[in-house]
This record gives sequence, C-alpha cells and structure tokens, in this order.
Amino acid sequence: MDKLDHRLSQTQTEVISWIKKERYWLSYLLLLCFISFAYELFNFTLTVDEEFYADRSGAFFNIEWVRQGRWSMYLLSYLYPINPIVPFAPLFFTLICSALSFSIIVRLFSSERTIKDYFAAPLFIACPTLYYVYSFNTLSFGIGVGFLAGALAIYLFTFRRGVRKWIVPALLIAFSIGIYQAFLPWIFIVFCFSQLRGIFE
Repeated sequence: MDKLDHRLSQTQTEVISWIKKERYWLSYLLLLCFISFAYELFNFTLTVDEEFYADRSGAFFNIEWVRQGRWSMYLLSYLYPINPIVPFAPLFFTLICSALSFSIIVRLFSSERTIKDYFAAPLFIACPTLYYVYSFNTLSFGIGVGFLAGALAIYLFTFRRGVRKWIVPALLIAFSIGIYQAFLPWIFIVFCFSQLRGIFE
C-alpha cells in the first residue's frame, strides 16, 4: 500500500509540474476550444438522441450502449454525475479532455512547443466532424474521454518500458474503442505517425 501511495504521490507531482510548465500552451488550447464551440456551449439544441435518452433514461438506455458494442459508454453513463441532456456541462467536460489529448499528442513529436504546434491545434480542435459529434450531448462527454484515453495509450506505449508499456495502453485502447469504434483508425494513425517519428529521428 505504501508503494502505491508513493507512486500516486509521484504521479501527482509530475502532473502538477507538467501543468505549470505548459500553462500557456494549455491556456491557448482551452481558449481555442471555447472560441470554436462557443455557440454549441451556450445554446441547447435538442437532437433525436436526447429525446430518446430522456424518454428511456435509466437501466434500459444503459443496456442500449452494450447492445451497440459501446461497453465503455455503459460504464461512463454510471460514472458521469451529470445528466447528459443538459446544456454546457457535457460539452465543457469534452472540450477539456480534447485539449488535454491534443497536448499529449504533440508531446509524441516534440517535448518543446513551437509555432507549428500553435498552427496545428485549430485543425484538430475545430474539426467540423467533431462539431457534428459534439452536438449529441448523450455521446459527447464520452468522446472527450475516448480522445484522452487513446492519446494517453499511444504516449505510454511510446515512452514507457516494461509491462506498463503493453498492458496499460492495451486497456486504454480497449476502453477508447468501447466508447466509439471510430477511435480505432484514429489511434492506429496516431500510432503510425509516432513510430515514423522514432524511425526518422
């Protein structure tokens, strides 16, 4: 137990140190998220999915996630404390996770931030496809978690050694795909680019 406490304390210290070091970069990403999705953040559009969820909330709808092969969404729907059919909160949570995932992805290619990273950020964060997906509040809070889990999996696989290099990334990838199967090609592409970087460096 002491070993676990020490490891958690060490991880917490590393995360706080990273946030302090990257505070301007993270602030830029969050600002970009809020500017790109300001309309969706501060307005509420009721979609068919939200109507279905509102009508059949509870255990029935959670089982629907499992029938679709989205067992991670089934789990997240129990862990997520806020009803996803509300304005602001699900998308706000998703945007924070998306900003963190992009900051992890750029660390795969460079430990220092350059002007190229600042130009690339809008292409990832303000992608029109994401705008469409984020309009579904019943799913959007999971999409952010999926991006974060996938990015973290590739990062751990690239920079860690030993058993953790394989087991933890595999679990994170499985969790990400369990949210939305479309994460599989995205994770594969990020992985390929990270490996190409290692070859050509």
